[in-house]
Parts: sequence; structure tokens; C-alpha cells
Amino acid sequence: MGITFEGESLEARLRRVDKNLSNEGVTRNDPRGDLFSTSSRMWEVFIEAKKNAWNQVRIWKYLVHVGWVEGDYYVVPPHVLVQKAIDRKGQHTYNPFECVGMGKPSPTNWFGEYRVKEKNLSQAIVDAYQAAHSQENIKYRDFAMKARSMAEALTEDLKQEGSLL
Repeated sequence: MGITFEGESLEARLRRVDKNLSNEGVTRNDPRGDLFSTSSRMWEVFIEAKKNAWNQVRIWKYLVHVGWVEGDYYVVPPHVLVQKAIDRKGQHTYNPFECVGMGKPSPTNWFGEYRVKEKNLSQAIVDAYQAAHSQENIKYRDFAMKARSMAEALTEDLKQEGSLL
């Protein structure tokens, strides 16, 4: 369930539309993601579900994001989110790769390219995952992993420095 307390109903909607999505064993605020795929093409891969504005996007997780806004579905591959985060400020942090607000999807902004019809949702999720892990885009996954490692290292360094005060 998201910060707006509407995430659970979106997750249920996504499970009804895409029978390859499950939340079995997924806990509230699960750090792994909101749902996972049971598709043979992306078995047990987690995805993030977003309703309305896409706030608190964790770029370092490198997950496909699926959203629903005003009757429209959006499926954005993680490598695109990495690209978009580069020019943004972080949300709740200085680092946009740790947490960033992406705005509210609409057919007229950059999200429009990622709008999909309900009947195509399952295939769009698989396609987004495969595109993100293609040879061409794997550098973005590696960058996201590096961003996470660097943020974790900085946090540990600051904790050490703070304990010396």
C-alpha cells in the first residue's frame, strides 16, 4: 500500500488485468517491490506499482514501473527511469538515484510514449523488462547498482564520522 493508501487497490487491479502478476508473500512496504511476475519470461521479477503521481521512485532498484492514471496504464522500463533521473533533483534526498519524483503520467508528457492499452499490459511489462536487460541497456542496470553501492558506502562513512563526534 503506497503513501496515499491507494496502492493496494491498484495492485489488485493489476493482478486482475495481468494474471502473471502476484503479491503472494509480498509484505506491506516490501523493499523488493509491489508485485512479482510469474511469467516464464520474467519469473519472480518484481515490479513497482504507481497510482497518479510517481513519487518516491527508487532508481537503484532497477524495476519496471507500472502505473494507472485516470484510466490509462503506463509501463516504463527501468533504464528509461535512470535516464530521466539524471536531470532531476532527489525527493527526500539530494541523490535522485536514491529517491526521485517523476511527476504525473499523462498522454501529453514524456510518459505518453509508455501508455499501453489494458489488453496489452502483460506483454508491455515483459517487453519493458527485456528491453531494460538487453545488451544495449544493461549499462543502466550496472549504473543503478553502482549508485546503490555508492549511497550505501556514503551512509556507512557518515555513520562512522558521526560516531566520532
